[in-house]
Amino acid sequence: MLPKDVKNIYISNLDNKTIRYDLGQILTNSLKKEFIQRTKLKLLEDNQGAELFLEGTITSFLIKPVSYSADGMANVYNVTITLNVRLSDLRNSDIIYENNKLTYSDNFNNDTEESYTMENIALDKISKEAAESIVSAILENY
Repeated sequence: MLPKDVKNIYISNLDNKTIRYDLGQILTNSLKKEFIQRTKLKLLEDNQGAELFLEGTITSFLIKPVSYSADGMANVYNVTITLNVRLSDLRNSDIIYENNKLTYSDNFNNDTEESYTMENIALDKISKEAAESIVSAILENY
């Protein structure tokens, strides 16, 4: 649970250690949106004057085929991301929440003309799910 007297939070861009260049920004934006929707905290643009600080690292991004068509071509893929996050109270250096092994995944159908679009849709869905899960865990102190 968040300290009752906290008024603001700074969410840094997640460090992206994967080959998917835009994944850090996608997940960071989802986290910011979720905090805005579910809390009364003011979202700060930098850590100057911040009371809470959310940071994290995306450590893995995997795409693997999970189903094949009759002609042997992959037609369903699984996208999996793994990350770690930590929420700190900058006023006293307490760690409010930390999880070093969060994993989220989703499947998408491969249409040869639109597979990149389907991958993006799956990533958006995973990012939303991850943000909801992380914010819920923080708010419930789980």
